[in-house]
Amino acid sequence: MRSDYKELLAYEDNGVLTITFNRHDRLNVLSSTIKQEIMDCLREAQTDDSVKAIVLTGAGKAFCAGGDLNGFGGMDAVAAHQHMSQIGTIVSLITAMEKPIIAAVNGYATGAGCNLALACDIVFAAKSAKFCQSFRNVGLIPDGGGTYFLPRLIGPGKAKDLIFTGRMLTAEEAERMGLATFVVDDERLQSSVAEYARSLAAGPSVAIGMAKMLIHRSSQCSLDEMLEYERFAQALCMQTEDHQEGLLAFRQKRLPAFGSGKNE
Repeated sequence: MRSDYKELLAYEDNGVLTITFNRHDRLNVLSSTIKQEIMDCLREAQTDDSVKAIVLTGAGKAFCAGGDLNGFGGMDAVAAHQHMSQIGTIVSLITAMEKPIIAAVNGYATGAGCNLALACDIVFAAKSAKFCQSFRNVGLIPDGGGTYFLPRLIGPGKAKDLIFTGRMLTAEEAERMGLATFVVDDERLQSSVAEYARSLAAGPSVAIGMAKMLIHRSSQCSLDEMLEYERFAQALCMQTEDHQEGLLAFRQKRLPAFGSGKNE
């Protein structure tokens, strides 16, 4: 894994890659540099077999405060299109990657930063964290997949409320609405996420990855289509070393020790 990022920190330990947005002096807003580095890091992780799970978090007081508004005023249509393309690519990399991605929301997650968290598979939030669809406050619509994720997570009515008003949610409110999976004390965020991520990294990687893809696909498919996808996916999972290890562990009445998950 690269170590020469300018606005990211990235390190891998026991199969867990932790990516930290590192513009803490600017609440980790999305500069052109950090957007490119996030894309590069995710692409590298996608092809790195040693990475089994990924954590996204932020340095300082914010997870990510969204776009860098200082550059928005003079942005022409070409630059705006490029900015949106980069945001869209990051979201696509998160959702399409067949590895679990956990957002550890340590502070403010606003605008596109909020939606980057929602794109992740699991969202841990510190009790002091704040979530906000702040786009309307600067005359914009949600980006980063906000118009996709919000209605699916909380329904169209509540999604419209958050988008139309731009109101700030506490971590507890976000959890009640279904935007955060877990809320933990601030001092326990890092350890709780690390423990959870390690458990995913030690799991059957092919099965977890396929389950992620099937869940994402299910919102756009019929039951019959999903049953068909399940047939193909399960047949492939049954050929993996992880499945054989799981069966052996079941018979021996012990916990499975999953490994590479490769096809036999």
